[in-house]
Amino acid sequence: MFGIKVTIIEPGSFETTFGSSVRPAPPMPEYDALRQARRASFKPEDVGDPAATAGAILQIVDIDNPLLRLVPGATTIAKFQAAYEQRLKNWNDWSEVSITAHG
Repeated sequence: MFGIKVTIIEPGSFETTFGSSVRPAPPMPEYDALRQARRASFKPEDVGDPAATAGAILQIVDIDNPLLRLVPGATTIAKFQAAYEQRLKNWNDWSEVSITAHG
């Protein structure tokens, strides 16, 4: 209608200086296991190069019908696909209840 086009960029891990500017709250022992599992899930091959992402973003800016979502990162897309597959499975498994809930 107004000719405004939007692409949502959902990046994975990238090598930046952002982490150095974060001021986390004091850690709570109740979350130690979760925090350790999160740290253990990071792998060096998951970390992308922000300079490589710039070219992809500029490519999207120059096309007539840009995609709605861009997931930069070689391993990020696989993680997103697994998460959405799990959501689809959940919705399919519970579709009868969802339909019944409609009334």
